[in-house]
Amino acid sequence: MTKNMLKNDKFNFILALLLAVALWFYVMGVENPPSEITVKGVPIDFVNEETLPQRNLVWLSANTGTVDVTISGQHSDTTRVGKDDIKVVADLSSTVYGEQSVKLTITAPKNVDVEASNYEYATVFIDQMVTEAKSVEALFINEIEEGKEARTVSMSLSAVNVSGAKTLVDRVANLSAVIDTTSLTSDVQEFIVDLKAVDHVGNPVDKVTLAQSQVVVNAVLLNTKTVPLEVPVIGLDAEDAERSVILPETITVKGTEQALSAVEAIKAETVNVAGIYQSSELEVDVILPAGVELADDSQNPTMTVVVKALETKEFMYSGSDILIENLDDGFTVDIGTESIKLVVTGKSSVIAGLTAEDFSLAADVSGLGEGEEQVKLECRHEASVAKTEINPKEITVKIESLDEEEDSTASNDAEAEE
Repeated sequence: MTKNMLKNDKFNFILALLLAVALWFYVMGVENPPSEITVKGVPIDFVNEETLPQRNLVWLSANTGTVDVTISGQHSDTTRVGKDDIKVVADLSSTVYGEQSVKLTITAPKNVDVEASNYEYATVFIDQMVTEAKSVEALFINEIEEGKEARTVSMSLSAVNVSGAKTLVDRVANLSAVIDTTSLTSDVQEFIVDLKAVDHVGNPVDKVTLAQSQVVVNAVLLNTKTVPLEVPVIGLDAEDAERSVILPETITVKGTEQALSAVEAIKAETVNVAGIYQSSELEVDVILPAGVELADDSQNPTMTVVVKALETKEFMYSGSDILIENLDDGFTVDIGTESIKLVVTGKSSVIAGLTAEDFSLAADVSGLGEGEEQVKLECRHEASVAKTEINPKEITVKIESLDEEEDSTASNDAEAEE
């Protein structure tokens, strides 16, 4: 291919391109053909929202706030249409509580037609309008030097009514009054603080209305002091369970320097753990001197009660081991029971060291004459155990007079001699 041929091809390509562009401009400008375009992101106008509060309702949300609208018309007309030229309306005047579909009304300039849109309906959620009182809580921000702690002395409001959609009002945990701790001193100061609705993790809850937007807070910077915590505990020696406790050794309190100067330890009310049969956490009721409070990190002190299940141990006895009590003179007794089982229940620390010799079994035969009788067994001991169980609980005893026993023995001897 020659150099002249390459030049001719390039020239022909440029010429063809120019002719195509000129033809396009001619067709669009002179012929003005029909065209169809899609205008994206046209905002929806939700109208008549003001009628909802009359029925204790409020518009909470919609599945979309914009639509894409396709229009048609002459090319020169469609190209002039923008988002602001198209009106998309959702009428909320007939809505009721709950999720529902609202038909969209779409209008365009008179010289173009609306062909379609990606949303024919908007899904809206209409909520109940409610008012609830929410607590006001002071929130201190920024770090405080060690040994100091902020304290709210008083607030002009303890609660404020919050109005809005029930879904949003239910999310409000409290109304936060934020105070910068760098502004605090050891003297009580007054602060006028804006209120903010927040959820349980402190995130703001928008689109709710507060009956009062500010609160007056009196706050002060107090000293803190960590001292021993003394908790009297009773009931650990009860034999019905093996119990131990885990107690906090110290506790931190706050107050003025003068109030804390005399505090060397904090005492608590006596805790009785008898009757507790499962490991659990118990609150500790501390006794605080006047002008002294628990520091923030020592609020609601607790103790742990650890309960271990009782253990059992078995001992076996024979009839000859049983102590017969109150047998009348002139009588003898024969025990028909061959073996007796004693089950002992108690704390593991006690059970481990027990032997059969620590217990004795006794049968009281007072008032019984000759013959066979059922007699109740009793267990005698000085061990610190919860309970003892004897099996069998009763034994069979045969009581005979000594004369009959001697006659029987003599007869047997005579028979043996013959």
